[in-house]
Amino acid sequence: MSKTIKPPYHFVPVLSPLLNANISRSPRIDHSKPGNDSLSGQLYCEIETLTPAIFGAFQAEVSEPLSSIINKKFGRSAPPGKKVISPQTVELHHKKLTLIQGSSIKGMVASNLAAIGLTPMARVQERTFSYRPNLKPAKSNSDTRCQVYAAVVEENTLNQPEGRLKVRVLTDLLDTRNNIKSSRQPGMEEFSHYSNTDKNGYFARLFSSKSYSTNNSSKAYVLNRYCENYKELVIKPEIIQQFNATTEHLCDKENGHLSSANPNISKAVFEKAGLDIEKDLDKVVQSIQSARDLSHWQPGFLFYVDINIEEAWTILSFGNNYYYHWLYLSSTTNLHQFSEKGCNFVRRKQLKPLEFELDAKPTELNLSRAIFGFSGDNDEDDKQAGKVSFNHAIEQLDNSATVAEQDHWFALDISGQPKPSAYEFYITQSYKRPIYSYGTLQFSGEVRDKAYTLAGRKFYWHQDGFNKLWQSKKEKSNQSFGEQNALLSRGVTPKGKRYRFNVKFRAMTEFELGGLLLALSPQLIHDAVPYIENPRIKKLIINTHHHLALKLGNARPQGFGSIKLTICKANTIAKVAKPDTKREQGLVFNEVNFSQLVGKYINEIVQRVEEKDNERGDLIKQLERVYRHWLKLHEYLPDQLAEYPQLDGKTFKFHQKVRQSHCEARRAPAPESKLQPAPENIALDSAKLPPL
Repeated sequence: MSKTIKPPYHFVPVLSPLLNANISRSPRIDHSKPGNDSLSGQLYCEIETLTPAIFGAFQAEVSEPLSSIINKKFGRSAPPGKKVISPQTVELHHKKLTLIQGSSIKGMVASNLAAIGLTPMARVQERTFSYRPNLKPAKSNSDTRCQVYAAVVEENTLNQPEGRLKVRVLTDLLDTRNNIKSSRQPGMEEFSHYSNTDKNGYFARLFSSKSYSTNNSSKAYVLNRYCENYKELVIKPEIIQQFNATTEHLCDKENGHLSSANPNISKAVFEKAGLDIEKDLDKVVQSIQSARDLSHWQPGFLFYVDINIEEAWTILSFGNNYYYHWLYLSSTTNLHQFSEKGCNFVRRKQLKPLEFELDAKPTELNLSRAIFGFSGDNDEDDKQAGKVSFNHAIEQLDNSATVAEQDHWFALDISGQPKPSAYEFYITQSYKRPIYSYGTLQFSGEVRDKAYTLAGRKFYWHQDGFNKLWQSKKEKSNQSFGEQNALLSRGVTPKGKRYRFNVKFRAMTEFELGGLLLALSPQLIHDAVPYIENPRIKKLIINTHHHLALKLGNARPQGFGSIKLTICKANTIAKVAKPDTKREQGLVFNEVNFSQLVGKYINEIVQRVEEKDNERGDLIKQLERVYRHWLKLHEYLPDQLAEYPQLDGKTFKFHQKVRQSHCEARRAPAPESKLQPAPENIALDSAKLPPL
């Protein structure tokens, strides 16, 4: 019976206590002057696909002669702008053979090594995120402490020193959206108002399938009914500061709402909205800035405010439209911290260099940097080339047809959900009280999300059950064919294909080589059991399923890309401290005992942890957590499947429900014990992993 895991990925934690203990350290060796007893040589490796795999190297829009091939394969023409991803090929033995790029293999191994080597997360891209306080409006003031109301500007002196924004909150109109309309009526007070996020309504056209007006700046708005009661409030400077930061986030094309990581910021979506992403993206930015320029919010301007009605009606956030965005305090790389002086931001500990790497030219490096090298942002920054190089892996001829001859095509589902904005997965969760956000602005008693850490390095579950569904999934992939944003994959590698490649290494220590071997072939950890000394780590490995595998290539969350990587043989050249006269230039050619080197590597890691550990053994417990997760995520279990969680058949609706839960939790009255629980099926222990 198949077991389905949700979501299709999990994380190997990056734990600050282990980072602070400086476990992952290796001497910095000059390539031109390798140290005594350093190792150089070559590994001969073979990859076998355990599931169908997509080793894409090129991506291009459909054109001739692909159009005629697609017509034959799918029985219809591809929609305009449809893109095809194809593997790299080479002519050999009068056959067209596919390749796996060496850079792809290197990236896979580097990520694996960083996880087992206890190194910081060095290459995390900065991303900022926002939420909508009124995503699920409350229907009454009963049993709630936060509520969104309409407000009107009374006084705006922000352009003056010590200026302020004084507003009149219309307390009679709870559901203001249904009590405001764009029309002129004699005797009714008129307001200016932007009903969309931006002045010209670009957001509505890009982020919604509904038809919206392209201009909402020239209309006068009136209320459907008379509003007798109101409260005059002044918006605090820190709230105005966060409003301006939200504007920057909404306009940010690199790390914010308009970055290419947003699935709606694509050529196809822009074209569907009647826009050109190359020409009109700057127009979108200008339109956002125009609607949110506070200097234009003069008396009579109507907007929306989120108010804590338990704390003297304090304004917590505000925006020009009903479903306005508000920036989370923290981002993927920076964490907010509160003190008596206010809120400041620090870089996450998981991303910082280790203590011994802070010197301008450190003499020691963490394991990842020692093996794969590093470079700074500027030419004058410290840098070092890596000690390993990976050849392309080439398809091996066998009794079956080549990948090119079989020419499998697959219409992939649209990828993009969930992104790191899905805090319910990407940040470490408390199972007693789930964390609901990347941190909201916390003034006057608003819900305080405690300081949290990123969940760790993401790995995808293996899906052996995908093999049984391959044929039916290939036929059903026609359903994704008509989606413009969904990729077509050509040259899908079937299960059972073999590829071979070499890895060259230079001037490595035994510790480094042992780590590299384990990252290349996780299966070696079982062979290393006789050499592992710590009984707890040994028991952990023995209790793990014997078949361990890696994930490589495209569409891994959809079931593709499980591989078995075998190191067939290796030759090393060791430079010895006192060369024998019979040995030319002090070089010794050795056969490598893989399992013994892996055992030595794990013993060295454990020894370093134990040297820094306390009497309770807290560090060794944390090391067990890291390795337990790493082992679980590499298990290749029979019939296992994984998929994104859904609600009513849609992933988007599931995450929308989570965000609605967040809004409800923010409004829930204190104390925290009354906070709404998160939906049950977002728990990360669906695969029986312990909490991170």
